Amino acid sequence: MRNSLNRVIGMAVGALLTVTALPGVSAAQAAAPTPDAVQVCPDAKPGVATCLAMRRTDIAARPATAVTATAMPSGFGPGDLASAYALPSGLGAGMTVAVVDAFDLPTAEQDLAVYRSTYGLPPCTTSNGCFRKVDQRGGVAYPPADAGWGQEIALDLDMVSAVCPACNILLVEADGAEMANLGAAVNTAVSLGAKAVSNSYGTPEDYTVTSLDAYYNHPGVAITAASGDCGWNCTPVDGGLTQHPYYPATSPYVISVGGTRLVRDSGTARGWSETAWTKTGSGCSQYEQKPSWQHDPSCSNRTSSDVAAVADPNTGVAVYNSALGAGVWSVFGGTSASAPIIAALYGLAGAPPTDYPARLLYAYQAGLNDVAGGNNDSTWGTCPGGYICNAVAGYDGPTGLGTPDGIQGFSPPPATYHPLTPARILDSRTGTGLSGAFSSHVARTFSVWGAGGVPTEATAVTGNLTVTGQTSRGFLYAGPVPVDNPTSSTLNFPAGDDRANAVTVALSPDGRLWVTYAAPTLGPSAQVIFDVTGYFAPGPGGSAYVPLNPTRILDTRNGTGGLGALSSHTAAGFAVWGAGGVPADSVAVSGNLTVTAQTSLGFLYVGPAPANNPTSSTLNFPRADDRANAVTVALSPDGYLYVTYAAPTNGPTTQAIFDVTGYFAPVPR
Repeated sequence: MRNSLNRVIGMAVGALLTVTALPGVSAAQAAAPTPDAVQVCPDAKPGVATCLAMRRTDIAARPATAVTATAMPSGFGPGDLASAYALPSGLGAGMTVAVVDAFDLPTAEQDLAVYRSTYGLPPCTTSNGCFRKVDQRGGVAYPPADAGWGQEIALDLDMVSAVCPACNILLVEADGAEMANLGAAVNTAVSLGAKAVSNSYGTPEDYTVTSLDAYYNHPGVAITAASGDCGWNCTPVDGGLTQHPYYPATSPYVISVGGTRLVRDSGTARGWSETAWTKTGSGCSQYEQKPSWQHDPSCSNRTSSDVAAVADPNTGVAVYNSALGAGVWSVFGGTSASAPIIAALYGLAGAPPTDYPARLLYAYQAGLNDVAGGNNDSTWGTCPGGYICNAVAGYDGPTGLGTPDGIQGFSPPPATYHPLTPARILDSRTGTGLSGAFSSHVARTFSVWGAGGVPTEATAVTGNLTVTGQTSRGFLYAGPVPVDNPTSSTLNFPAGDDRANAVTVALSPDGRLWVTYAAPTLGPSAQVIFDVTGYFAPGPGGSAYVPLNPTRILDTRNGTGGLGALSSHTAAGFAVWGAGGVPADSVAVSGNLTVTAQTSLGFLYVGPAPANNPTSSTLNFPRADDRANAVTVALSPDGYLYVTYAAPTNGPTTQAIFDVTGYFAPVPR
């Protein structure tokens, strides 16, 4: 009767889904359930979490004295995980990975020492600064001990050690299993410097979960959450009459971690194979919005999971713990194993990007082992089919994008360059960006994100900084923080002479630039202009810089580049592809733009499209004074640059020179 109700209610819960069943994939193909593995914590209920560790009971627990060099513990150890997931060695020093759990394991440090010494890992202790245990407020008023959560703590600590032996480990123990306590512990972990935080617990999703999201919203920190241990949409509440996926795995701010069955496979180049674990969680959230980087078609809201690792207790991991009394070795599984494995991957790879690390996984899917095979529809039998509960090629609910293949998908990506058509985003004369002249030694700021085509992912920009109307000599400083008395300069100038300089400058964490006019005294003022020409952002889709020997590819005095003297307000184009070593796939170039023999004051504009009356400038100058400025500028789709001489009238002429110094080529996705 309950299964019939579940099928009906499961169809209602799946109303957000439009899924096409996959032929030839059924629950019978998934690995059999694990009757000899027990859930070590009580069932969850709304607002109160359960830990998601499962312990094998068909394999006898072994005391530490029964383990020798020739009789190692049952279950996968650090060497197995390193082999299965192509993990590099020697990385992670200085990185802190936090484990958040409820209640206390008094023997946590001692148990961890046994695990690490058994596998030859370096000591991780309070005395050497590697290990730290705190309560949910960061103090030492530890909560009461709990046998179930104690086993969870030991599993989490051992998995972080196995994957990242050089990482520091922070254990934060919440006062209890209430979500508010666990969320407060996550905040404490981040405040104490953790760059990755593992959460091996879950609560049935209900309408209140969005109010908990603030606990898990930490850009720049990898927050992992276990997806669950009872299949698709698997947390039964109200006597099993309703079903919900686990939270916080459905939060858009976490990395939702599913589970696999991992086995050695000599018939593959990898030496291992994986299928979806029959009990791993997945589901379509009823309450959480889909993050911008997740694009699976059949769930309009957040889909769990994002990534996976071993979780099936039948192919489980070795864990040492004293939570049940005497210290013993046991075999554990559950997504409580996969969540700390993935958190430790971020520690091994280095600090996550400044944004949400899950975005990086979707950008670098080549850094993951795609898992195709198995499903998690064997427990309740209510999944409508398709990728939500079947492991298929590409993205799927049980295993997400796949399992780790080295650290590429978890590494801070290099910032790649994205050229833009030059755009004026600051002009204090007209109120663009900021209004009113700059006073000496007063830092002012303007927003760059959202201006001139610069997205919120940008970490730095290129552009042209110009000063005009200055009443005293001095310099401008541009940077990511306010400095009233700067000790470095971006643009130096005399009084009453418009000057410009090309810049490449970092943005503040909220996408702003700060500019200071520094004069010898506090009285003078100046007007400031900034034209953005491109931005740097982490991840693929941009371009990388390739330097060249400086080469002159335009000189209107002798016809190099095919152009003669420039007439005012008449755009002229010259080919860049194929000149000076610039290849045909280049999207932008760097170089030096020079003006000479100008018959009037004015400015030069260089860009990817012709502009007879440009609204941004690249090089400002007076009459009969040779001037130069460095540039980073986008090319037209056919590899041209267009240059315009803008003088106060249409009569003047000038000569222009461009020396290329490098190019930007697309980075393969």
